[in-house]
Amino acid sequence: MTAGPVHLEPEAFDELVSEVMDGLPEEWAPLLDNIAVVVEEEPAEDDIPADAPPGMTLFGLYRGVAVPTQFLGGGLAGPAMSAPPEIALFQGPLERASRGLGDLRERVRATLVHEVGHHFGYSEGRLREGQDNTDE
Repeated sequence: MTAGPVHLEPEAFDELVSEVMDGLPEEWAPLLDNIAVVVEEEPAEDDIPADAPPGMTLFGLYRGVAVPTQFLGGGLAGPAMSAPPEIALFQGPLERASRGLGDLRERVRATLVHEVGHHFGYSEGRLREGQDNTDE
């Protein structure tokens, strides 16, 4: 096992993300069918929240309208369904924060789970609470 930051070729990182997704609970599969998961090298400047503390590291981002809002926003024909939801994973920050391949795999998994939580309408504070109370 390597003991420093990890760097994978883009194809290898994509494969790691696919493996992590395959390892998520089976009952999540239908929930993830309508969410695109993309890998980007780094977050864009406009991806960083305006109220983010200086030096904050962004591992992933949910881009879309949360499910509860979709139902309130007019259903299938309403404006809330204008763009398909997407989870972006940022390869550079994830790799730089990882101390080896196993650590990278865990960070990718935690980031995916976190961003799926945003899809279902959980706030940042609520998701951070859940990280303290669960192994998933």
